[in-house]
Amino acid sequence: ADVPWDAAPDSEAQQAAVISAADNGAGYNWGYDPHHYSAPEGSYATAADGLARVRELRGAVEALADDGLGVILDVVYNHTHASGPHTPKSVLDRCVPGYYHRRNADGNIEASTCMNNTAGENLMFERLVVDSVVHWALNYRVRGFRFDLMGHMMKSTLRRVRESLDALTPERHGVDGAGIMLYGEGWDFGEVD
Repeated sequence: ADVPWDAAPDSEAQQAAVISAADNGAGYNWGYDPHHYSAPEGSYATAADGLARVRELRGAVEALADDGLGVILDVVYNHTHASGPHTPKSVLDRCVPGYYHRRNADGNIEASTCMNNTAGENLMFERLVVDSVVHWALNYRVRGFRFDLMGHMMKSTLRRVRESLDALTPERHGVDGAGIMLYGEGWDFGEVD
């Protein structure tokens, strides 16, 4: 739907445009349906598939930095879009079925984050998060990370993220990791104590 130039942010026309984009088969999801944690969301690029999404995001981050602005990524490590070894968008379960998702006493995957909760208490998921954050810092030069539902992350994971970023230096890596901001939603709910 076309939005009139003078439409207020909370107008019906704005909402209709969002619904139209979501319903047109493109699967627009605001980036909150994680599929590949370490790849830019393709729906924001001129070409969703291929290298355009990488080139364009790197270019945008660099252009903003040239103007004195830093980019903070909103990262969603607390859940995945899908689970199960035979589900097309279930990347983690195809690697190690049942390992990357938090399960309840009945063996079902927890969904308090709105979808398939990840198991941050598992060592290799922690490693995935740390490696992913470092990847974004090194290869995209982002200036910070805002963790969606940070309360569902393990404190030990967040400490390892901080330590790994602090180890990045301008001389060795071209990045001042100690200057990279970390923050997130501190909601306290669900199965996580």
